[in-house]
Amino acid sequence: MNAADFQPLLEWLKQNPNWLLFSIFFISFIESLALAGIIVPGVLLLFLVASVAGHLDFVISTILIAGFLGAILGDGISFYLGRYFKESIPKYWPFSRYPETLQMGQNFFYRHGGKSVMLGRFIGPIRPVLPLIAGMLGMSQIRFAAFNATSALIWAPFYLLPGYLTGQATSWQLPENSLSILGILLGLLGLLAWGFRYFNMHLQTNGRFYDALLAKPTPGSLADGIQQQISQMNREHPKFEFPLASISLLISSSIFFIIWSILATQTNLLQSLNQLFLDWAFALRANLGMISEAISIIALSLTLLGDEVFLYLSFIMLISLMLARKHYYAALHIIGAGILTAVVTHALKVGFGIERPDIILQTPASLAYPSGHSSGATVFYALIATFIAQEMQPHTRWKCYLSISLPIIMIAFSRVILGAHWISDIIGGISLGLIITSLTRISYSYFYAKDLLQGINDKRNKLYILIMTVFWLCCAVLYQIWAMEQSLLQVQLKM
Repeated sequence: MNAADFQPLLEWLKQNPNWLLFSIFFISFIESLALAGIIVPGVLLLFLVASVAGHLDFVISTILIAGFLGAILGDGISFYLGRYFKESIPKYWPFSRYPETLQMGQNFFYRHGGKSVMLGRFIGPIRPVLPLIAGMLGMSQIRFAAFNATSALIWAPFYLLPGYLTGQATSWQLPENSLSILGILLGLLGLLAWGFRYFNMHLQTNGRFYDALLAKPTPGSLADGIQQQISQMNREHPKFEFPLASISLLISSSIFFIIWSILATQTNLLQSLNQLFLDWAFALRANLGMISEAISIIALSLTLLGDEVFLYLSFIMLISLMLARKHYYAALHIIGAGILTAVVTHALKVGFGIERPDIILQTPASLAYPSGHSSGATVFYALIATFIAQEMQPHTRWKCYLSISLPIIMIAFSRVILGAHWISDIIGGISLGLIITSLTRISYSYFYAKDLLQGINDKRNKLYILIMTVFWLCCAVLYQIWAMEQSLLQVQLKM
């Protein structure tokens, strides 16, 4: 079946919008119900009906709630069918004709246990049978209910938002050159990610550039001096690694920051780029109706993670974690990095004297270049990445760095979308943050082995990390709740 087969239903729903929420609830219910979910093309129907809801500008929260409730009820009934019929289920059609579907679901449940209820909701052929199997195999009702609700909470936006946004798009007035800007951004980020991965792998121990520099050095050369330093450090601390990757990052970031700062503050060459992104951000927040409101809230939520107050709190928590683990040198380096970031960023803002964009109701009092949100977030999250990566194999560390680069990039770009910074400000802030991070990492590499010697056992390490992670997440949520309403008023656009 295809979309054309359901066109009469869609036209009827457009004329009778009061039935839309019930339709989404019912389709979600059938899609999650054992047996029925195998036969009915629920994914296609949900997309089409959600697109009608988007076109008619229904409130997105009501759409998601309808899908959420339908999914919970469908899986719940399937679970109780499994508990009631148990061993006799394989005798009924379609399992009697297609026993491999049931067997596949059972194998998946045995492999993943209770979390298979949550994972299986997103896996095609076994999606409608896993709750049935959970009931057959005697899973606890309370445990099933928890997994069922959690998975439905994720499932509803995953299946309904694409259709809803497609329907909304018919009334959007997209900013000029949106696709070109997005394509260029993604292309540049992809190129940077590839380059970072390539050089990071080959600048680490046993990498191509690392070995080329340090293998068979000429007597009296810089490489020979480095090799002797490594040998001396390894005699004292076998885990010492020469920080070639960090040194390379420091050099490249410093050169880029100097050139970029001259372009941003002493020439007019970046003005067109700054204005292009500012106009694009204004259009995103002003011309897309409910989507503009969602963009503003998401951007503000991200920017709050880079707020100066929240970053101070985050640095304090990271320092406390290192002290609890008895990694005293790490704590000292984090303190130094945090202070250096705050002092240098504020000093450069005053020195360069670049004014911020003037498109929001309450423009921040501080100057623009470089962005403090970008430099602070880069230092904090990149330092976390270095502490995680140092425990990984050298050739896999790039995965950690690239993963943690995502929140840095999103926090930085949220400043442009909100109209609080020029694009040049955030690029300058990120490059400044990388300079400070690489300096910190170079210095700490000579003390890491000492922290290992006086550190606590692995089990307590994991416990402290878990406690501090949960505490940081709770603080992040509470800070969002506390600051969101007032901040949202401050970043309203001047129309």
